[in-house]
Amino acid sequence: MSGIVTIQYWNCLLGPPRMDITRQRRLLLERLSPGDRSSRKLQETACRRVRTIGGWFLRNTQVQHWAKSQSTQFLWVHGDASTGKSCISSLLVEHLSATQLDSSIKSAVACVQFENTGLYYSLADFGAAICSIARQIVSQLPESSETLKRLISAPVTVWTWWLDNFQVIWAELESYFEKIYIVLDGLDDPNPAAFHDFVAKLRLSDKESSAHVVLLSRSKPFEEVLRRFGGASLEVRASQEDLIQYLQQPFQSNLDVQAGVLSESALAQDLTRWAGLFDHRFMPIYTQNLYHSAFPTGFGVSETVSQELSQANALQRAATFCELAAASITQSAHGDLIMTILYLLIAAKKTRHHLNGEAILNPLRMSDQSLAGALAATTADLASICSDFVFVNEPTQVWDIKSPLLAEHLDERRATHCPTDTIVNILLRYLSKQEFKAGACGSSTALKRRFKDHPLLSFAARNLSLWMADVDVESISVAFLQFSSKAASIDSYLQAAEAWAFNEESSYDELEAVEERWNVYPKGYSALHLAAHLGAGKFIVDELVRLGGDVEGLDRMMQTPLHVAAYGEQFEETIRALLQHGSDVSALNDGGQGPLSIALVHGSAGTVRMLIDQGAKLDAIDVDLLGESLEE
Repeated sequence: MSGIVTIQYWNCLLGPPRMDITRQRRLLLERLSPGDRSSRKLQETACRRVRTIGGWFLRNTQVQHWAKSQSTQFLWVHGDASTGKSCISSLLVEHLSATQLDSSIKSAVACVQFENTGLYYSLADFGAAICSIARQIVSQLPESSETLKRLISAPVTVWTWWLDNFQVIWAELESYFEKIYIVLDGLDDPNPAAFHDFVAKLRLSDKESSAHVVLLSRSKPFEEVLRRFGGASLEVRASQEDLIQYLQQPFQSNLDVQAGVLSESALAQDLTRWAGLFDHRFMPIYTQNLYHSAFPTGFGVSETVSQELSQANALQRAATFCELAAASITQSAHGDLIMTILYLLIAAKKTRHHLNGEAILNPLRMSDQSLAGALAATTADLASICSDFVFVNEPTQVWDIKSPLLAEHLDERRATHCPTDTIVNILLRYLSKQEFKAGACGSSTALKRRFKDHPLLSFAARNLSLWMADVDVESISVAFLQFSSKAASIDSYLQAAEAWAFNEESSYDELEAVEERWNVYPKGYSALHLAAHLGAGKFIVDELVRLGGDVEGLDRMMQTPLHVAAYGEQFEETIRALLQHGSDVSALNDGGQGPLSIALVHGSAGTVRMLIDQGAKLDAIDVDLLGESLEE
């Protein structure tokens, strides 16, 4: 008996076994920031980096002072779009991590790459960033450290940034690490007060704090923030050396250069000339323009651009290069194909989906004949066609647009360049696939397997409603009617749209462990419910009613299509069409709500007026909601 007691005593002293600590640390990390993808995103940025672009930043005396001193804990690095800030953030993290291994100082590095530009109005909007930072720092604690053992043993089931228990974990990390480097990349145009609160949450105002924060942003520094935290600022501009490295990429394997047809000296002069036009930014450019301008007969290409830029400001110069790239795409043999792929990737970036070549190529084969006929046989061939404007991450095979500047330019000019109708047809045909006609999956595991087998499904389902707002409905009506004709296909789509976004298995599993979303989708939708859900408009509603659709049909929550359409902020045309076909404005769902109650909270003022004009009655709750809406 005494032997057992002795073993238990030593176990208490030594802590849990090594494998147990590894597992417990993983569970702690999942509780801190479930589904966190910071390390994956950082790896992807590192893969995109061109050789040593941004190396000058590490040699800058201001940066070195920030990294080594205790007096300057905050550095605000600012620069225009496409000046290389993300490359610099990746390079800096790698440098600090390597220094950490070679130093006797206990330090840790965390990096947050912000994706929701301009949506940081309060401290709450920084909640995910705070949790991600904590998770990254905890992951760097040695398994032998008492700090990690205390955090694992803490009787806390949920670590939340706004509660006192977060301050406990942050204090533990600060007591262990002598320096905590935090790199914030892509935080553009935040609310000054909210950003101040965010940085204060990291205890940067405390001179004893071990935190060192660097922000890389398009926004110029907030002087109040710099004064409050004793910070410094540094402007970023792409160096001539970096720009030439960037321009040299397409020529690394160029046969004409290797064979001497194009002399290296002529190429060097050409690249130097273009770099001088780039205004210290990494502008998008078509390789053929670069190539031809290196020959005497093609000198006029860069000369023409130079003349256009002579009187232009910074914004106009960027727009000139983007329009030159867009014109090169549309005039090329595969123009429609490339533009379709670019807009798919722009949408993927917005909804945080990662698309690989297979996810793009397979649905494109289901497009109309003119596009499908231009398709390459393999994903490698397709990548080659798009290589001037698309980057393929070798380890993950994820595709992305090379130039953020071009992506933003195209997004702002969707009406001119975007093949919206083509893309919606592709998504509808993809969601109509035979594999999805079996209906929704019966478990979380089965849905995950479906996402893995069909890599575009999560993206297609979560993006369809966004694309429907701008589509010419008549041009997609055949595909829509085919898709909506099978209730099982509708269920499959709705389940995928309401589930967690799927990129890789590990982050999906963590999110699903927090909240299972595989079974939260609305059930029992008819084709008319689907049309209402997507705001498909009058043409589709009229056609579905002609085919026998029931405007009073009910889903599992006793909702008519009118209830569903009332949730939309811009669905007035769809609602008007349903009303014209006799939809009942007084129908109540299983929660006792009519369409008007729903529209007062979720819909538009136009929808509310339309429903009232059609005889919808206001109950006591509706009157209060209407009053609040009028006040707003």
